[in-house]
Amino acid sequence: MTSTKTSLIDLLIDGLTILPHNFCLCPVNGNKQPYQKDWTKSGFFPDSPLLVKEIKSGKAKGYGLLTGKINGGIVAVDCDGKAAHDFAKNLGGLPHTVSFSSGLEGRAQYLYQIPSEYWDAITTKKLNTGEIGGNGKEVLLELRWNGCQSVLPPSVHPETKIYKWINSIENTAIAQAPNWVIEQMLVVEKTKPSPIEKTLEEPVSPSFTTEFYDEIPLYQCLSLNERDLIDHGANQGTRNETAKKLVLGLIGCETYLRNSDIRFSGTARQLYDDFCDRCNPPLSGKERENLWKFGEKADSPTASLPSDAIKNCIKAWKRNSNGNDNGTKFYPHIVNNNSNGSNGSNDNGTEPQYLKKPALIKAFEKAQDIIGDRIRLNLMNNNIELDGNELDLECLELELALELGLELKVGGRRIGSSQLEAIIFKIAKDNAYNPIHDYLETCYQKHSDTKILDGIAQRYFGVSDEIYQTYFKKFLIAAVARIYDPGCQQENTLILQSNHQGLFKSSFFKVLSGETYFCDDMGDFKEKDERLKLHQNWIIEWGELERITTKKGAGTIKNFLSTREDQIRPPYARKNLKMKRQSVIVGTANPKELLYDNTGSRRYWVIPVSQSIPLNLLREERDAIWGAAVALYKAGENWWLNSDEQQQSDTANENFQAGNFLQEEIEDYLVDKTQVSTKELLAAVEKLGFAVDNPQTLKIVETQIKAAMTKLKWERCRLSTEGRPRGYRSPAVVAPELEPTKNAIPNNSECVETQPVQPVPVDVVRVPSSEVSQQPIDFHTLKTGDILFGVDGKPQQLTKAVRGMWETHRGCLVSLNDIREGQYHLPTIKDVTRLIKETIAERNKEKAIWLMESENFGGGSFTQLIIDALEKNPSLEKICEYDSWGVQP
Repeated sequence: MTSTKTSLIDLLIDGLTILPHNFCLCPVNGNKQPYQKDWTKSGFFPDSPLLVKEIKSGKAKGYGLLTGKINGGIVAVDCDGKAAHDFAKNLGGLPHTVSFSSGLEGRAQYLYQIPSEYWDAITTKKLNTGEIGGNGKEVLLELRWNGCQSVLPPSVHPETKIYKWINSIENTAIAQAPNWVIEQMLVVEKTKPSPIEKTLEEPVSPSFTTEFYDEIPLYQCLSLNERDLIDHGANQGTRNETAKKLVLGLIGCETYLRNSDIRFSGTARQLYDDFCDRCNPPLSGKERENLWKFGEKADSPTASLPSDAIKNCIKAWKRNSNGNDNGTKFYPHIVNNNSNGSNGSNDNGTEPQYLKKPALIKAFEKAQDIIGDRIRLNLMNNNIELDGNELDLECLELELALELGLELKVGGRRIGSSQLEAIIFKIAKDNAYNPIHDYLETCYQKHSDTKILDGIAQRYFGVSDEIYQTYFKKFLIAAVARIYDPGCQQENTLILQSNHQGLFKSSFFKVLSGETYFCDDMGDFKEKDERLKLHQNWIIEWGELERITTKKGAGTIKNFLSTREDQIRPPYARKNLKMKRQSVIVGTANPKELLYDNTGSRRYWVIPVSQSIPLNLLREERDAIWGAAVALYKAGENWWLNSDEQQQSDTANENFQAGNFLQEEIEDYLVDKTQVSTKELLAAVEKLGFAVDNPQTLKIVETQIKAAMTKLKWERCRLSTEGRPRGYRSPAVVAPELEPTKNAIPNNSECVETQPVQPVPVDVVRVPSSEVSQQPIDFHTLKTGDILFGVDGKPQQLTKAVRGMWETHRGCLVSLNDIREGQYHLPTIKDVTRLIKETIAERNKEKAIWLMESENFGGGSFTQLIIDALEKNPSLEKICEYDSWGVQP
């Protein structure tokens, strides 16, 4: 027995090594069921120590792949038998892709990639083939999306013992989903059928398993007694015993629904927590957890209702969800079935209890009828409004009574404040609107001529250079994009600069934004309250920008500008939410030398203002300007600079760079040189009379030298002088290119050297993460030997192209979608520093040789990053001692 268990553990752990590093998995038991709380919302990567721990403990008998958005848009097509394969073939067929099987006859699953534009428009679907399988059940074709999982090989199967690959993920790429799969999964809005339509739709012999495309609430499948406990809790003295029985019933019912492939919403744990919260006194802490663990450890807990009764509950719920003449909601229980032939009414003619709507729903419908659309959620400032004015949530009950005459009661009592808030928040969200979006649409309908943007920088700022016209036009499009596509990548800041005050620079942005959603008092963006302003305004000015573009804060500012969403608690919420940015950041400045960071300055678009800005003209043209910007956005105009425009921008920004007191001296020193060491440059500076005898002065001088050499476009390089790899090479000296895959990262698996197949050309995709290089990754110009870093921090060297994707030395496949989602980024000094530290700690000679003796990575940028890392952290130079290390076994 021990040997079998050990071999299974080894098999499962080995199986993880071939999976892509970004697969999101959930551990499952021997019956294919996930057993962890909230498994649909989070999972484990294949190299997660926690997942390995679950396997080694023997609790996990396998692992399932979470499908849907959580795994980057993977859908699992589950064919339940030969009839399902025939059904799929008639719909359009199943292209070659990753696939696996439990071993049962005719059964297999296929993984496909869904394009991101469909993610929010599709749902899981079960298609009935009309055939009955050998087990007496209908053969289904299931398209699994959010909230589902598919068990992967070599996990345990309760009947065939193990899942096996048909087309392994190790050597097969996940194909794009065929159109018919997407079409079948599209969510179709249901309209309430007429009585005649309902009669025609009612099947003579309804199919139980495949009839329900909507998720039934788990609550509806419980007995009346269990529902009453969840709604009202239990009193002290009976709580613990009651809780034990309830836990067993909840887990049993949840298990039954999952084993029967019935889609449901809610979880047993959520309903149990509701019960605990409503007990008198509430069950909490360790006591609550112990009672839950009692149920988890129980041997095969069963539902309190028999399967036929649960099916009746589901059928009744489905009939009601399709619409009933009396509009009531069914909560049937086997005890309440009308076996005595009654017509559904009690002896006194009143409506049976199980046909009544919950009181809270009645209160909601009453409020909805009275309020209509007078209460709305303003998506721009995240305020709940009554007739356009902010609703005071602190005095909500009083405000509703005064303004609407609204008082909600349940059973003769006023509903609680939390229930009242829930009703109002629900109505507000249903009536949500964005005033800036509405304004921009109005402008676009009236003014779509883009000619008004011609010469706009000349008209308002008195500058005629083409790059300044481009700056302002793209800023306008970016502001529109942030409204139409919140959270889109926008990392540039428009700055109006003048040597004199009083030219109305700040007033310009205030008038342009319409003032209501303009902010000019944002302080330290690290403070939560200040960050909230990013989600309450459209255009945000950061005062006099010289306070935030100093060298000291340059890196922090880069990260802040690149961030696309924030963890913020809006006024109506009880907890922090992930909120996508809808705002753009602008600045004003007086000093000309305002850019201190050479590398980060490319994100600042500085327009010099040489005249008093005509605000009256702006008020006249504002609507037409925004209408033109919307027209350009809808026409697909980019709001970032192309390569030619970026070169113009770099040249223009030189006028605003902080001065370098060593620039001319260094230029003179380099006249007759093609390469020079950092030590030589420092010695030359000392001869000029600059003392570098203390760390502070030395750091300033080194910074000035680096800035001067960067401006001269000299490349960082490794020199053999005194064994220290620090220096610069003239741009005229070109390093030889490496042969493809010659310097692949050391790895246990060998890569076959092949010429890369050029992927389909695509647009340049900018990497959204604030922790990575700000250079864009151009997918169609990637080549063999290039290095990318994954979100797990591991380097991936490209070895060959496979079906429009890049395979890496680790066996991973890098797709365009991965790049778009920020799963990979170009190397940064942070990545390289960590890699060197790991190599030193491991004394890995092979990896050290790869790092220190390869001459060209990705066009030389990787080499320069290694030099930068060594220069910034002298302790890393221990890697140069690799000759004394032993070879790794």
